[in-house]
Amino acid sequence: MKLMFTIAGGVILAFVLLTAGCAALIGSAADSSSVHNPKGHGGSVSKIVEKATGTDQAQQSAEDYLDGPMAFSRSSLIHQLKFEGYSAAEATSAVDSVSVDWNAQAVKSAQGYLDGPMSFSRSGLIDQLKFEGFTPSQAAYGVGQVYG
Repeated sequence: MKLMFTIAGGVILAFVLLTAGCAALIGSAADSSSVHNPKGHGGSVSKIVEKATGTDQAQQSAEDYLDGPMAFSRSSLIHQLKFEGYSAAEATSAVDSVSVDWNAQAVKSAQGYLDGPMSFSRSGLIDQLKFEGFTPSQAAYGVGQVYG
């Protein structure tokens, strides 16, 4: 029994030392955030890394949305990413960096409406797609593909 308390005490001591070591590393990393970007762009290196990481995460989210069942216009995808908490700059940069065929997204959206319970005239569906943020030409293309 005494051996178990000794082992438990050793584990607790190791945990405390490990935690203190991590806190020291985090503290020294925070101190290094005052180092400025060598290219003179302003801001600290850590803030630039944070922005790159946020943009990378936003880009991954954008790609995930585009691979999913829903269709997005450029503006609706930016809005969705901003809703998730990304800044406007991160969301816009992410959406502009993904490879996407907005005409194909318009087709996907138009088909989704035709498969749903509501009925649309050709012009009504074009208006709906424009309301979603598709350009007039994207909306016309999407509706033209599903109405043939």
